[in-house]
Amino acid sequence: MAVFALNMTYDVPVKLLSFHLMMMSVVLVVAKNGPKMQRADPDEKMCCSIRNNEITSHKMSMKMFGDFLGGNLDRLVLDETGLTGEYRFKLTYAPDTTPQRNPDDPAPPPDLASGSVFAAIQERLGLKLESRKDSLRCL
Repeated sequence: MAVFALNMTYDVPVKLLSFHLMMMSVVLVVAKNGPKMQRADPDEKMCCSIRNNEITSHKMSMKMFGDFLGGNLDRLVLDETGLTGEYRFKLTYAPDTTPQRNPDDPAPPPDLASGSVFAAIQERLGLKLESRKDSLRCL
């Protein structure tokens, strides 16, 4: 069986357009009194679970924790803690009683600091979640 490859090039001008999109994001930062987590053992396996208002983490970086939180909060969470390495922690928090928000509702979302998981992250882990508007460059 013969295989043929065609290598054709075209001189077609391509113009890329870029624009900035304003979006709400959440930033994970170190709280005023500093982090309260233990460094993970290098031989420990990475594991993270969320069950019944409890987050358990073994050997997780802050970027991974931000990604994990973002997936569970349906928001982009950016790590700006400056913490390197991997950590272990167990975080228990009260259930969220905030009613589910309609995405078509023009009212702004509730303040993140009022949620129980956010208060627990600050009190027990020494971290803080802050809302902010970011400009995202798109092509």
